[in-house]
Amino acid sequence: MSKRTLRPLRTATMTAGIALICLACGTSPDAQTATGDTSGEDVARFQAVAEAAMEPATTFTGPAEGPPAEPDKRIVWISCGLAAEGCNLPAEGAKEAAEALGWEIKIEDGQFSPSSYSQAIQEAIDQGVDGIVLNAISSEAVAEPVRRARQAGIVVGSFDSANTPSDDGVSFEVNAQNAAQGEALASYLIWQSGGEARPFLLFAPEFKAVTEWLGAAKETFESCSSCQIVDERTMVASDAATSVPQVLINAKRQNPGMNVLVGPYDAALLQAVPSLEAAGVTSDLMIGSFNAISPTVQYIRDGLSEATVGPAMRWGAWAAMDNMNRVFAGQEPVEQNVPFRLITSQNVDSLPADQPWDGDTDYRSSYQELWLVEADE
Repeated sequence: MSKRTLRPLRTATMTAGIALICLACGTSPDAQTATGDTSGEDVARFQAVAEAAMEPATTFTGPAEGPPAEPDKRIVWISCGLAAEGCNLPAEGAKEAAEALGWEIKIEDGQFSPSSYSQAIQEAIDQGVDGIVLNAISSEAVAEPVRRARQAGIVVGSFDSANTPSDDGVSFEVNAQNAAQGEALASYLIWQSGGEARPFLLFAPEFKAVTEWLGAAKETFESCSSCQIVDERTMVASDAATSVPQVLINAKRQNPGMNVLVGPYDAALLQAVPSLEAAGVTSDLMIGSFNAISPTVQYIRDGLSEATVGPAMRWGAWAAMDNMNRVFAGQEPVEQNVPFRLITSQNVDSLPADQPWDGDTDYRSSYQELWLVEADE
């Protein structure tokens, strides 16, 4: 169970304490609050959503049939940035899946830079590859290179990028119900606050998937009549180890009643969580974020964070490669139903130590059976 304890909050205290905080990355969205009856929300509906999301994913939810592996394909997987576990894990999964399919794969490190993404796409075009997969990269940020790749006959897909397929954009997008992830995390925090959540929301608009899941979290908080959003700010990846920790410390000190902090993704808070603890402002603060990477899971074990939610990332990469194979075979991409799981202080001990969550079933063998390739022993 969590080491955090929450004290009763008064709306008047919160209203008086809303902070005006600025990150170096630019202007934040206008803060919005959910107002209404403050006598206490019936949290049963939020509890039900959260408890369902905490259940293990023990069944393969991917496609039941598909084409055998197409032979002799060359793929480039462009990672958002290999320095981050949330970008590195899908790259590992893509390499595994490509090897199972008998394909040649090159992993490109995008280094969180649109110019690096564009350069990697152009190099793939020049090399005459068969397919490109973008991981957590907005197709709008690389629209012209993607258009050129499609014109060159290259299949372009994406994973965890919240892209919309189009004739001159990506051919398919694979994700794990981004909006449902946001609803699950917010529901858990509302439930654990007894319907008195006072969240601070930190957005990262450079990533479209983040916008989707945090937007859904915000809507869920707003649907709670006795909850109130304290403030919203934005950041970019480079702020995580610089301005973010102090901004969040200041936010809590200026808003003593703030009892929930929701980060845009786990890596954004890796420096902030221990900084908040060292500053002595976490005794009544529940911290939640997205991706379910190993360090954040350990923070939950240690009582430093309350919850994280994320997809089975390696599974998602296998799913993206399955859709790539379908397009190569002249078939339409399909909904892959990649699962996500809400990891909290209540279920974290069910996970293997020192490992990110990656589903609770043997999805690899299921895909290998679809592709008619020999399963790994």
